[in-house]
Amino acid sequence: MTDAGKLTRLYVFAVSLLVFLVTWAVVAARPWVTTAHSTGAGVAALAAREQRIQVQSLVLRQLQRAQRSQRRLASAAPAPAPRIVTLPPLTITRTS
Repeated sequence: MTDAGKLTRLYVFAVSLLVFLVTWAVVAARPWVTTAHSTGAGVAALAAREQRIQVQSLVLRQLQRAQRSQRRLASAAPAPAPRIVTLPPLTITRTS
């Protein structure tokens, strides 16, 4: 293969890659979708869901703070002394 053939293949690959990426960008931009369509009930439902999630996260944070303070109070109490337990000796019986 000649150097001109390799260079031609390289240029064809570069141009086809460029065309692919530009096509991808155009499809991702979705120019055929109107903006009036997205301002309907979907956006209102999304805003309502966001408000619910924020309230839930606030309640959760308060619960976590309360649990943390309870754990701190519980950890401030002295730990019980360890119990010493004596076990019977281990016997191993071998056969044969």
